Amino acid sequence: MTPYRVVAVFLLLPFVSPCSFLITNTIPPHQNLSTSPLLSYSNHLQSRRGPDLTAHSVHHDIHFVHNLLWMNGELKTPQPFVKDDIVAIYNGEIYNADEIVEPNGESDGRSIIPSYLASGSTYARSLDGEFAVTLFDFKSNVLLLSADTFGTKPLWFSIQDSKFTIASYASAITRLGYQGTQLEPNTILKFDLDPTTKNPILGSMERFELTTFDLKQHKPHTDDFIKAFMESIRKRTQDLKSVPFVGLSSGYDSGAVACALADVIKEDGNPIQNMNAYSIRGGEDMQIVKERLEHTTPLINKTFSLTQSEYFHQTFKLKLNCEPYAYPGNLGYSNQGSNEMDMRDDPGAIGLSKICEEARNDNSLIYFSGTGADEIISDYGFEGKKLTPHSSFGGKFPDDLEDVFPWYNFFGGTQRAYLMKEELIAGTYGIEARYPFLDVKVVQEFLWLTAEVKNSEYKRSIGDLLRFMKCSFDQGKKVGFSANPSQHGEVDGDIAAPEGEVAKKAKANGGEQCPSPALDIDGMLNHPSSQTSRLLQRYVDMHPACVDLHLKLADYTLSNSRQQNYYEHYAKAIDLTAEDEEKYSLASEISIKLFQHYKLNEAVKLVILAVRFASPTPIFIYNTLATAFIGNSPLFLDSSYASKMKVSGFKELAGTLREALADESIEDAKFKELAGYALSAVLYGFLDDKQGSQQVIERFVFANEKQIAVESLGYDHFMYHAGGLCPLKIGTVATKIKEEVYYMVESGRRGGVAVDVIGLGMEWEGNPTKVKMYRAYVEKLDPDQIVLLADAYDVLLSPEIGKVVDIYKEKFEGKIVFGGELRCWPDASFEPLYKASTSRFRFLNSGSYVGRAKDILQMLNDVLGYSSLLISDQRAFTRYMHLHPDLVTIDEDAEIFRSLHLHAEVPGADISFNFDGFLATAGEIVNRPLLLHGNGNDGNIYYKQVASNMFGADQEESSKYDFSKLPLEKIRDNVRQWAEAGKVQTSDLNGIVLIADEMAKRGRFDEGAKVLYWGYVALRNPLLLVEYSRWFAGEACPFCTISVKDKALPKNLHVFLDKVGRYSKAGPEWREITQFNIAAVYHWLGEVEESEEAYRSILSNTPTDVKEGGRELKGLASDPTLHVAAVATQDRPELANLVNSAAVYNVNVDVLGMGDKYLGNSQKVHYFLEYASKKDDGDLVLFLDAYDVLAFKGMEGLVEKFLAQEKRILFCGETSSYPDLGMAGLYPASQGKYKFLNSGVILGRAGDVRIMLQEISSYNSLYLSDQRSFVRYFLTHQDSVGIDLEGDLFVTLHGIMDTSIITKGPSYRLEGRGDVAIVHGNAGGMGGKKYYEEIADAMKAVAKSQNADVEVKVNPPYYSSALTSYQNGDLRAAIHLFKLHLIDDPKHAESLYNIGVAYVDLEEYPNAIEYYEECLKVDEENLNCNLNLGVLLVQLGRVREGKRKLQRVAELDPLRPGNLKEYINSLSLQVEFDV
Repeated sequence: MTPYRVVAVFLLLPFVSPCSFLITNTIPPHQNLSTSPLLSYSNHLQSRRGPDLTAHSVHHDIHFVHNLLWMNGELKTPQPFVKDDIVAIYNGEIYNADEIVEPNGESDGRSIIPSYLASGSTYARSLDGEFAVTLFDFKSNVLLLSADTFGTKPLWFSIQDSKFTIASYASAITRLGYQGTQLEPNTILKFDLDPTTKNPILGSMERFELTTFDLKQHKPHTDDFIKAFMESIRKRTQDLKSVPFVGLSSGYDSGAVACALADVIKEDGNPIQNMNAYSIRGGEDMQIVKERLEHTTPLINKTFSLTQSEYFHQTFKLKLNCEPYAYPGNLGYSNQGSNEMDMRDDPGAIGLSKICEEARNDNSLIYFSGTGADEIISDYGFEGKKLTPHSSFGGKFPDDLEDVFPWYNFFGGTQRAYLMKEELIAGTYGIEARYPFLDVKVVQEFLWLTAEVKNSEYKRSIGDLLRFMKCSFDQGKKVGFSANPSQHGEVDGDIAAPEGEVAKKAKANGGEQCPSPALDIDGMLNHPSSQTSRLLQRYVDMHPACVDLHLKLADYTLSNSRQQNYYEHYAKAIDLTAEDEEKYSLASEISIKLFQHYKLNEAVKLVILAVRFASPTPIFIYNTLATAFIGNSPLFLDSSYASKMKVSGFKELAGTLREALADESIEDAKFKELAGYALSAVLYGFLDDKQGSQQVIERFVFANEKQIAVESLGYDHFMYHAGGLCPLKIGTVATKIKEEVYYMVESGRRGGVAVDVIGLGMEWEGNPTKVKMYRAYVEKLDPDQIVLLADAYDVLLSPEIGKVVDIYKEKFEGKIVFGGELRCWPDASFEPLYKASTSRFRFLNSGSYVGRAKDILQMLNDVLGYSSLLISDQRAFTRYMHLHPDLVTIDEDAEIFRSLHLHAEVPGADISFNFDGFLATAGEIVNRPLLLHGNGNDGNIYYKQVASNMFGADQEESSKYDFSKLPLEKIRDNVRQWAEAGKVQTSDLNGIVLIADEMAKRGRFDEGAKVLYWGYVALRNPLLLVEYSRWFAGEACPFCTISVKDKALPKNLHVFLDKVGRYSKAGPEWREITQFNIAAVYHWLGEVEESEEAYRSILSNTPTDVKEGGRELKGLASDPTLHVAAVATQDRPELANLVNSAAVYNVNVDVLGMGDKYLGNSQKVHYFLEYASKKDDGDLVLFLDAYDVLAFKGMEGLVEKFLAQEKRILFCGETSSYPDLGMAGLYPASQGKYKFLNSGVILGRAGDVRIMLQEISSYNSLYLSDQRSFVRYFLTHQDSVGIDLEGDLFVTLHGIMDTSIITKGPSYRLEGRGDVAIVHGNAGGMGGKKYYEEIADAMKAVAKSQNADVEVKVNPPYYSSALTSYQNGDLRAAIHLFKLHLIDDPKHAESLYNIGVAYVDLEEYPNAIEYYEECLKVDEENLNCNLNLGVLLVQLGRVREGKRKLQRVAELDPLRPGNLKEYINSLSLQVEFDV
């Protein structure tokens, strides 16, 4: 680990948004904001607080990221502050910085470290300000987290084991995968740091209080309070570089802040000469606001109401850009009184968002807030009367403050909630909030006032302050800040406020370019008058090509009921937009805005305008039109919509739609279909013209059927077929596995009918997805197959589901039968088209239907061409039914399908389940439906009740559905049928692998192999070979993780695999992989001789056409040129490590394959072969892995050392035989440390290497591992191919326990050894790759050091070293190393488990039990630990305890192969004698 390293990255960002910081060790130290998407993602929301400069540095492998909002100082000072291995970073303002250190024009944060050096851990007590500070003293191993007295600035932290994060926002922690805790106000937390890792030690935490208030109430007047408040304002205006602003209301608090700020600004010598003011009308007394504006004379003042549209716009912006924060439920915001409320839904937050947006546009970046006054000075009450539910004592202060101090809202409650609201919203816009009422001296002066003074008048101290400043206020009245949207969308214009300087400039602006909205137009819009419209039009005339001006004029006139010309300006703005994509987006956005303002006709006209553009109309334009007229849109659900539109408005709208439908120049058939739906809805629902509605449907909806081209039906899908041919096939589309899918599949199984699940793992792309998947499914079926298709997540099947066939043949033969429901949805205008019927379920429901496969296929083909499918499949199927009444009908009597939507509205409605099926009543109808569909929110409730009855558990509490519940053997048979019938497609690949893998998890490797075999027969995809090999190869393969007892079942697996391997249809590649797998099975079963014999059989089958490839090369040079190459398809930091380390020794690394898609190991061999073929036979080629290799000083003598040894090709060595552990016995005997081949480093003559690669290219084993192939070549060519057994040239890091030493050069050696050329960090996780990363960091640190004798030692990762010791039989060393790893990661379950295993091997059973139990505390569901502990306890005579552990294994893995259950049962008699 490097003790100190800085990688500074300064990103000058655009204005997006006060300071924030992020500190974490969860990201590798070599990464930065540019190379780590996770680090950048974590910092994203809080970066808006600091838009002026983002600085990143690394200290002791800990990332420090700071986002700066430049408020004072002459220079933009990046953080953190560093001095003598003390690192400090903070957010906020320190007002007494110049009293602590000499002023130098830099940040006030420069005072933090001097304060710490002078005062120690409680240094923050000497800081006067609003701040959150984090300070690391790496020399003394101390971490301090400090918040100011009221916690005005957010600070969160997470310290878990070896990982920690500290950040301004909680999201920065959660995005890294951890949960944070907010630092309490008035708090200093101290942690000790681990001397080695520099990680905080959670158990060492100490807490200190920042401020202790004197509660003696002794001052009989408010003079000192007034002085303290004015000084609080004064100190907060020093050194500002931006005009401050206030949110001005008619209440006490903001009025006091505004008037005090105005008075301080007027003082001689104050650096700030102006202020801005923003008001929201809400419930304010506008006369008082007007008088305050006259008192303060702000440079810019704006007063506005939020229109409904603007209110929702601000809400959307907050949800998108603002850090979330939850108000506690006990503040009274929830109807239930206990639920939390999203701060971003608070109307006050939305109003503040609008104010901050305006201020940011005006470049006003300092917000003076009145927050804190209500909490401290009034407690939201007076004379014991609580004005809000969260008041503690109704504002009646006792004679002894200790009786109530600190009251709930003093530090916490609304104090914390509202401070976070102010901070997070202001931070969203890059604005810093300051809180003069929370100045410690102000609060102390208030507390010192006698109870008599405090209680003499509502907010007496602020009232005296307002009177002192001659600032208007309404005595005794509490005015809450409100920003609820205006019901009429009016912009306020009744305040004749003094005209701001910016507005004056706007009148004189006659420039040709688009004027700045923030500079002048916005001011006019927010202070409208009778001249506003004329002035706006004048600006438009002056700047006719300014899109923004047209939009502002249109928005203004839209909100002003006296104006009617907004549409032409919207249309003009769209016309002026250059790019078609932007035109479409703007048209859609404006249409939605018009729709929200009850201007539906104009909204439709803009859609029509967009349809006329030259480019193909994008889907979202169609959606804009369609969603406005579908059954669940506000047009139908908002009762006020029709009254505001009025009949005349609907007539006008109908005329617009008719005109568009009749316009022959519009040839867009999709648009005309959707316009037909819209017109029919208007005529039917709002103009009572049912006949006209039907005519429109027949003429424009149905008549367009043949005009719409059927879209391409090619669709990648995966289908799980549960059964073969049967009287009834049932299919359902489910792209995601949810428990509801299991309920459907299982209910079908109970009824003796298998359910085919379609689309697992695919992306859902809207309604057409389901129809396309159904089509792909049905086309594979026999044309006369009866097939039922049903929704996946809200459908249950009766145990009598098989009766569907009889009912269909008897009553509905030749037709497609849909389920029915109680209302006509989504188009009520279609109701007259349905035949008259007394049946309740007479309207089509598309959630389930049944018919012959050929008829359903025809219907799906047609429906895929309907534009209406984009919006609703039910709309599309309804259209098809009315166009083809002879082919489609509805199960009106609910004999097959029963919809549960609106179930409660049917008199006498009931639904129940018993083992015979469903019993349903609906009025006079009593029947036994075969399928229940829980459509709609209400229907889903009934669905859940029935599901609970069927499966004996409440859905929400039962276990999650997984593949272990599926009948996989039937799937296996189906895969074979598909393959033999030629119906398996490439898109089925993932599903086949997933099913086979599930079988392997159950221990049924034989069944899984069959699935892979038939899949490979059909697809010939090498990924299936990779999966097949993966089960048996490597140290952690699925087969080798099965316990010895469990291996009883697959004992003869090698026999079965041999049989499958001989099947002729799979080809030689399958047979070769099978041979390796058989050898691996023997190895893992402990049959060493059989395993080695199987491997020898493979080696003896070397392809004869290339076996003699090791021929002599002629004319080899004695001083060959060295060529170095690595395959890397992606540019990653690890590649740069290799390239840069080689460049130090003037060695160029040729990178092969950059930008190509990586297709597997064979591709790497292909690249190397092509490269070697282009070099002279006598030259040397050095082939390296790209992402875990480093070059060192040994490169300088590499060629000479290679020529001095006898082998023609030399490989790097490693400490274990990978991927075939059973091949270890085939290697030649050697005492070398690295006696097994590693293919990450290859050195040899180009001609020899080329011949080797040609032979290896013919190996089918190359599909899984190039290393397996190189091992095979080595074992058959040992005369010419060697391994660097002692690591003289090349070193691999996995499994070694040697310390690495890096010195200047950079030079690398293992302790006690000489310099090497190449270091390879083989194996991932906590193995060689982790060791590689630490060495890479050390190498960079050495390179930067100015000390020529610098030497850095890097110890190997304890865990991988422990595994190596265990494998070598050194159990004591393994235990020691596992325990060292636990110091860094105390909850590492595998280390705890392995210590237990090692103690069992040593027969130290009490120690073994201790560590097994510790493992289960961390991971109670660890199967192997439960199993081993259970067996051990039984062997020690503690049968009762052991049986419980074994029963736990059976519960966790009920399908575990072997005789575990029988073994548990055999213990029952022993338990009786267990004392």
